[in-house]
Amino acid sequence: MWKGVTGRAPWRFPMATWVFERFSGTDETTMWRWLRTNHLDLDTAPTRAVHPEALTVRGWLAGRRAR
Repeated sequence: MWKGVTGRAPWRFPMATWVFERFSGTDETTMWRWLRTNHLDLDTAPTRAVHPEALTVRGWLAGRRAR
């Protein structure tokens, strides 16, 4: 999706998990592990009911690109 909106691959480089956690803490890696092993309801209707202007990831990326 990133490449489709921006026209280029996302910037990245390999990093050991322990190094990443040293800089950012463990919240992200805990979330990624949980997401890998659990079901996530991807229905956006409840969010749109509360906040109809909520952006999709694609919409957010397009807005960033426009800036």
